[in-house]
Amino acid sequence: MAAKKFTLETFVTPPGIARQAFLNKPSTKYDPNGVFSVKLEYDPADVAEHIERFNRLIEEKVAEEIRKNPKIKKIIKTASPFTPVLDDEGDETGKIILNFKRKHKQKLPDGSVKVNKVKLIDGAGNAVTEDIWSGSTLQARYFITSYFSEKDKEVGVSLKLTHVLVIDLVSGGDGSDDPESLGFGKVEGGYKAPKKTSATAVDEGGDEANDEDSGEDDNTDF
Repeated sequence: MAAKKFTLETFVTPPGIARQAFLNKPSTKYDPNGVFSVKLEYDPADVAEHIERFNRLIEEKVAEEIRKNPKIKKIIKTASPFTPVLDDEGDETGKIILNFKRKHKQKLPDGSVKVNKVKLIDGAGNAVTEDIWSGSTLQARYFITSYFSEKDKEVGVSLKLTHVLVIDLVSGGDGSDDPESLGFGKVEGGYKAPKKTSATAVDEGGDEANDEDSGEDDNTDF
């Protein structure tokens, strides 16, 4: 008898603006196993259904951990999977950023290593191989896992990428090096550097962000 295949429930975001992206190739800056990630900016109203789901799962996980250990009721904390967007003065703009990730190489309990991939596609389902930079308009397909950090006594949810649909592509540095998006403000006139014929994308932390394409065996459409 063939083993039953377990299917995770997945969700798809509305179009959002990428504010940081490691999608073609995983970043190894903080994790040697590599992490695919993208931060998408939204008006909270546009992702209200997603936020409600995050909050519900966090509440359920908090209740579960308190049932296991009632002593942590007064000290248990929660972590949000989204953060407010701040302006140059540090004030909230009313926008939020959802943070999606997927570990590239994942060690399993039996000692084996699972290789996860994020599939990048266009509106026709074709594979996207061009570099995806900040400023691109994207949709994310993801599933959710909740967690409890014993060390920090903190509950949260992780938004794990499976696919990204590219609606409007910014590639080759046009998004990540935009002065306004980096906080310099609008620049009128001034020095204009000659355009490069080819370049390696680098994010704000110095990691390469021009990434190789990757895929996942999943036929779910957006």
